[in-house]
Amino acid sequence: MRHYDIAVLGICESILNGSGCTTIATGEQVVYPRHGNEQHAHTEGVAFMMSKSAAKALVGSCVTEDHHCTIQL
Repeated sequence: MRHYDIAVLGICESILNGSGCTTIATGEQVVYPRHGNEQHAHTEGVAFMMSKSAAKALVGSCVTEDHHCTIQL
């Protein structure tokens, strides 16, 4: 991400259980919001990889449909 100067990168078809965020070895954060339906198995969905500065500016995120998510910075 640093090579291309990208602050936020959307990742489709992610397979992550639950919701939350994790920091990877390069320092970027991966954010994966929960689907609104609690019974929904998170076998498909979206996630975002964010630089440190974008992660600090993150206010909230919301999954609107299976493959659609909004984030507020």
